Amino acid sequence: MWKSSAIIVTLIFLHFAATGEELVSQSFFKSISGHWLGAGQLVNAEGEVTGIQEDWTGSFLDDASFEMKGTRLWGGEQQEFYWRFTHNDSLDLFECEYWHTGIQEPVRFEVSLTETSVEMRRPFGEPGGELKISNTLVGDKIDGKISLTQGNGTEVLSGKVEHSKAEGGVNE
Repeated sequence: MWKSSAIIVTLIFLHFAATGEELVSQSFFKSISGHWLGAGQLVNAEGEVTGIQEDWTGSFLDDASFEMKGTRLWGGEQQEFYWRFTHNDSLDLFECEYWHTGIQEPVRFEVSLTETSVEMRRPFGEPGGELKISNTLVGDKIDGKISLTQGNGTEVLSGKVEHSKAEGGVNE
C-alpha cells in the first residue's frame, strides 16, 4: 500500500516539476530578458494623441513565472507597472497579470505565445468588447500594438510602442 502511495506522490512531483519548466523554456521570454526602453503613442476615436515612454526590465522570477517591470510616462502621468506571466497547468494555457499605479487589483489577461510574439487579451466593457496588446520581436526590437474595441466592433483606442534593448538606466 505504501509503495503505491509513494509512486503517486512521485508522479505528482514529476508532473509539477515538468510543467514548472513550461515558462522558463519559452524562447520569447528568454529573448526579452534584460533592460528595455519603449516609446510610442495611443490615439483615441476623436484623434487625441497620448504619448508613452517606458523603461522596464524583463526577468524570470522562477522557472514558472516571468515579469516585465518598470516605469512609464503615460501622457503626463508617471506610473509604475508590471506584467507577470505564468503557465496555468490545470488549463494548459499562459496567463498574465497586469498592474499599474492607480489601480488597486491586478487585471488578468489570456495569453497567446509563439517563439517571436506574445498577445494578451481581455474582455472590455460590453459583451464583445476587447483590449488586445501584442508584442512581436522584429530583429533586436519589440513592436508593440494596442487596440481597444467596443462590443459593436468600433475601435476606440489604438497605438504602437516600439521597444529597444537599453544599456544602463533606472532598472539595471
